[in-house]
Amino acid sequence: MVTQDIAILRFDLHDRWLASMTGFSGLAAILHFEPILQPMTARGMPESWLIFPIGIRKTAEFFLAIGFVGLGIATLTLQLR
Repeated sequence: MVTQDIAILRFDLHDRWLASMTGFSGLAAILHFEPILQPMTARGMPESWLIFPIGIRKTAEFFLAIGFVGLGIATLTLQLR
């Protein structure tokens, strides 16, 4: 039981890290962060795609992932009682 709980906690930490990177990427796209503009335009992607669909989708993924991580922590807390 304890090793399973530790594995769940490690998975939750990994999810938080991935969610924060996705959130940063979405926010960078919405705010037209300068370092991402040149590679995107060099590959032929229109700048109008930065806000929608790229920025909105990644920001929504961030909030969904944070919700699922919170759900996992709540489940783990209830199991430990």
